[in-house]
Amino acid sequence: MPTSKDPEAIRDSEAKAHAALMANPFPPSPWISIGPDGIIIATGYSEALNRLLRWVPKAKWRPDKRCWLVPFSGAEAMRAVLPEITRLADATQELAEAEARHFAGEQPPFAHLTEAAERLYGSDWPQKLAEETGLGAGRVTEWRQANAESLTAHDPIFSELIRRMRKKAADLITGADRLEEWQAARRRDEGR
Repeated sequence: MPTSKDPEAIRDSEAKAHAALMANPFPPSPWISIGPDGIIIATGYSEALNRLLRWVPKAKWRPDKRCWLVPFSGAEAMRAVLPEITRLADATQELAEAEARHFAGEQPPFAHLTEAAERLYGSDWPQKLAEETGLGAGRVTEWRQANAESLTAHDPIFSELIRRMRKKAADLITGADRLEEWQAARRRDEGR
């Protein structure tokens, strides 16, 4: 009798999982495709995606191919988190594109600071940035007037903005998850 570590049993199990996936494929996605060895999530690495894929059996990051590889046997677990995978893949791609633009020199550091601060604080970003980071209005005003020629990508303000943006994003995701759970519970209760 084959064991779970028996290569033939594993191949047979993967073949059955592959056939089931072909019979009931994932919705179309620019990030997910089917390869000969499993399901490919073709997006850059992100810690959030790594945490999510911990729940998918044997999902692995392949740095040599810059993609995630999931055995066919993980298809059903992946199906359960497919919307979140797509959202995180979109976010990872946006971040990679922004980094590429930055490294290509498309925008000076101050433009990146402005863009990030506006996303985090809105149009009143100079005052809120100065207050919340302890920079003081004078430093922010100095940056704005001189177009921040002395500002570089190594300035700690960028790390601080990234930290604050990730926290806000995580808080929004948690809030959305809670709202979704409440809505699902209410729908179940109302359906009775």
